[in-house]
Amino acid sequence: MGMQIVKKFGLVILVIGQRRIGKTTTIKKMLKFFNTDKYIFDLRCEYYKDGFDMTIDEFISLTQLVRDSCIVFEESTIFFKSSVSKKMRDILTGASHNRNVIFLAFHSYRAVPIEILELVDFIIGMRTKDRMTLLEEKYKDDPQMLDIFNETRNFNKFQYKIYAYG
Repeated sequence: MGMQIVKKFGLVILVIGQRRIGKTTTIKKMLKFFNTDKYIFDLRCEYYKDGFDMTIDEFISLTQLVRDSCIVFEESTIFFKSSVSKKMRDILTGASHNRNVIFLAFHSYRAVPIEILELVDFIIGMRTKDRMTLLEEKYKDDPQMLDIFNETRNFNKFQYKIYAYG
């Protein structure tokens, strides 16, 4: 499946991996394939060296209005705990209509809210520090998520696999 997914618009892509495993590096590589506007919530200044001075709520309000763009939510683990705001749900559900490609980076499979999973097209799976017992409880009705975790749990740094989800 590889990089061909980045040639499509109207997608929601989760990038899931523990800290320092290559999530940002992978997203940066994929963004190079798009000749379009890019909106990146960059809390840790990994994309913008001069800093980033926008709150997550301001960024969500801004990206609600964009079309034909790439939108990256770095550090999604921090901002999307157990639920998703109405505006964020609008961004995710509107990805196809607005022809946006949305990347959300999470540090663990357990951190992904179920209501985001309902709108995901692809998962880029990497190694995490999740524990299977906790994932089995959360994803008891989602064997695909458990299979992805099982396959990626022993991956090396920067190793990933792209899964069609749903």
